[in-house]
Amino acid sequence: MISFLLLVAILVEASHAWIHAMEVPQICATYFNFTNTNQSNTFYGVLNEETGTFRTKSNLGYRFDPQGRIAIGMDSFSFTVTGNKTADEGFVGCCDEYSILTVNKTTGSFEIASMDPKSPFGPGSEQCGKYGCGIMQLASLDDDNMIVWIEPQIPPAPPTTTTTNTTSTKSNPNLEGLSLGTFDVHTYAFSLLFFFALVHTHTHTHNSGIINPIRPFVVNLENTNATTPMDAGMTAYDRVQKNFWFACNPRGNFDVEGVCAYPATKSNETSAEMTVLEFPTKTYTINSIGFSEALKGVVVLAQTYNATSALQLQSTKLFFADPSKPNAKEWDIIVDLGDARNSLHQGTISPCGRFYIVALEVGTKNEKYPAQDVVMIDLVKKTILKRVHAQHTEIDISVLSAFTCM
Repeated sequence: MISFLLLVAILVEASHAWIHAMEVPQICATYFNFTNTNQSNTFYGVLNEETGTFRTKSNLGYRFDPQGRIAIGMDSFSFTVTGNKTADEGFVGCCDEYSILTVNKTTGSFEIASMDPKSPFGPGSEQCGKYGCGIMQLASLDDDNMIVWIEPQIPPAPPTTTTTNTTSTKSNPNLEGLSLGTFDVHTYAFSLLFFFALVHTHTHTHNSGIINPIRPFVVNLENTNATTPMDAGMTAYDRVQKNFWFACNPRGNFDVEGVCAYPATKSNETSAEMTVLEFPTKTYTINSIGFSEALKGVVVLAQTYNATSALQLQSTKLFFADPSKPNAKEWDIIVDLGDARNSLHQGTISPCGRFYIVALEVGTKNEKYPAQDVVMIDLVKKTILKRVHAQHTEIDISVLSAFTCM
């Protein structure tokens, strides 16, 4: 009887371990592969956790992700690219011609959505003038739509034309942003192209997307006390409270950092109350944020910044900004990630809000191609689940963004 009970206990424990293993997702990533060349297409693949190598699922072509704007969905992921194609389709070859590239996680097939030039936010529109609008920030909503913060596109300096803008919003350089909206990455397809990638054959659809405005969101930079966004790529979305979160400088003070939320609820009002959670730890700087539905708050990746050289490693920690404690004198530390080099936007969060995945630059030998570790954190248990050294990152491979495969 004792042996039987012991056997049952072992089987139950093994079952629990198997269930836990099944709950932990695989890690996927976008990356460059510079093997025998000085430039690289962008690839999407699965990380082999035993060898630290990547199995390529898709060649996304020669792309450039300008400032880490990426949104992770359950079935797909999207990120901004500067397109050579969009120059002839509404962007007139100038400004920030950002488009959204969306990849199906399972098949690796992808499509690109650009701002519809005939929409209310296209070039020549009443809202945005001759050069149209651009995607300033984005945050995940679902696999079909995303929350975007758009801004008027301003021409390069010196101006290439004497044509003036038609609206005060477009012509005033002291106004940042224009409106929050939703952007459908799948609809309004106007062309279908087929091409052979280096590894797979994929359908490449070029869409003309329309912004559906939610509410105006403009930051007046002439107000020196106005809270301003810190940098592109550090945004998140709370689906329950419907808040758009972004890393910010409270009160316009660049020596103060925090995370801020602006309501993404339907309204025509030009202003709304902003939630500001000030980062109390002054020796760290915010590098990446994500909203965790599991924790009901903002996960913040931060590093020290007293570097004397680009190769110097910095203390790296994952903090939790709790919206229910707006005046907290200290943010909880979810996990200490050790030392890594300063680099922006290297963290993502799973759609369920439980897993945080980060690509850390840990090498000190090669400034251009540093060695990288890919780390997965369980936010609920506050523990590191996986830490994999990505092979060949000091020679050929550069991990751009790591995230859950499902």
